[in-house]
Amino acid sequence: MDLDTLLKKLSTGEKIDLCEGADFWHTRDLSDQELPALTMADGPHGLRKQKKAGDMLGVDPAVIEQYNVVSGPVAAQMARGARAASGSDLAVAVTGLAGPGGGDAVRPVGTVYIAGAAGTSVFVEKFHYVRPDRENTRARAAHAALELALRLAQGKAPAGCYRIDAAACSDPAALAALDGALIL
Repeated sequence: MDLDTLLKKLSTGEKIDLCEGADFWHTRDLSDQELPALTMADGPHGLRKQKKAGDMLGVDPAVIEQYNVVSGPVAAQMARGARAASGSDLAVAVTGLAGPGGGDAVRPVGTVYIAGAAGTSVFVEKFHYVRPDRENTRARAAHAALELALRLAQGKAPAGCYRIDAAACSDPAALAALDGALIL
């Protein structure tokens, strides 16, 4: 079942249950809709909050140096590391430039990379929001991250995402291929 179909099937109460959660760390189980309870965590895995970027998530500082913190390779390593650090079935990571400042020709304000790690795979997608005001970019990135998490929780490979083996997230050739596929 695709996400749009699932969302149409859910009652208003079920949608509220998903947002409200069963407790602080878990979504409600909607197994009748093929959506098991998920364990959620919000950190402390943010790169901007760490003295040495990547300490808790295992993001290689050389990868940040080579590709920039706002990149597909860094998003992939963040998602893989968040999943490993949390012991969860899946993890989603977001890195981007919400503005108002920053950005360059390759990564203008409004550029966001979202990665999800599940099983032996990491899926990465690049977004560019053309109305790059900070709140809009953050809201749209959060929506896209939640959509990715829902798809991965259903065991579905998200359309439009670049897939990389989780074990290859440290392989320079695999990271270069990922970056090349998403930089366009």
